Amino acid sequence: MAYATRTDLTTHGLSSAALGSISTTAQDAALDAASASADSYLRARYTTPVTGYGVDLTRAVCSIAAWDLLSVRGYDPQRGGDEAVRLRAEDAMRWLRDVSSGKASLSGVGESESDSWSEYLGPVSDEARGW
Repeated sequence: MAYATRTDLTTHGLSSAALGSISTTAQDAALDAASASADSYLRARYTTPVTGYGVDLTRAVCSIAAWDLLSVRGYDPQRGGDEAVRLRAEDAMRWLRDVSSGKASLSGVGESESDSWSEYLGPVSDEARGW
């Protein structure tokens, strides 16, 4: 399951102009591969595929997919944009490692479905103990 769509890729990865010469099949494959890479880190703490995730995961997947797509085209250090995309992909991978190790968490995942403190406190009794 991909954590991002082609629309997300144009929002968080590369401009539609940069993606114009790249087939939709290649874009989908890059998003699937980036999602699989994300899962390889996420499964250390979450059941994958993750459901109910936030934009943080979508952005990371788009950053990784964008770099993969540019790498196929050929990295050009003279293009400032290429370097920015590479750095964003590296940041995304670093963030995924932090999520895997517990230094960071996914937004929208693993939050308690109940706000009741009693499940954290254990049994509670109103019975007088005679102390």
